[in-house]
Amino acid sequence: MKLALKHAFSSGWFCVGMILAVLPARSQSTWELDTKNSFRGAVFGDSISSYHTMRLVEDDGNNKYYERTDEDLSLGSAQVKRIVYGFYKGQLFSVNVKTIGLVNSRAVLKILQSLYGDGEQSNPYIEDYDWLGNKVDLNYKENSITGDASIWYNSVPIQKQVDADQARETKNGSSKF
Repeated sequence: MKLALKHAFSSGWFCVGMILAVLPARSQSTWELDTKNSFRGAVFGDSISSYHTMRLVEDDGNNKYYERTDEDLSLGSAQVKRIVYGFYKGQLFSVNVKTIGLVNSRAVLKILQSLYGDGEQSNPYIEDYDWLGNKVDLNYKENSITGDASIWYNSVPIQKQVDADQARETKNGSSKF
């Protein structure tokens, strides 16, 4: 037994095992988020033409926002006010879920934490959580006065495209001064 432990320590396998024992909660959470790469069957990167029950609610050029006409506005025991799907250049880019009231907001937060882990909370006094994946980022932000929450799912690859396009537009615009 002592020889086996000595070998485990000297080969580094024990240290690797200890590190892996600490990591699963965080990596599992973003892994699950990235594996889904979707919200209610709407896959990030899909074309707007794939969805026949979408109704345009806002048009901002390359950014267009839709609601599903047949959307179920419940998530588990929580009722949500609104779910908006954002498309950038025709591709599903983001989903925004709005809740009303502390009871509904916290019910949604519990669902998110059960699916993706605790999330990163930079300030323990503010109900603002992030789950940062390679394909999908998720943010839960709660208004401390009203208890309402806004939950954002964003496609990481499309966000990179948006950022590059905005940088190019800014550069082109600044050259006119």
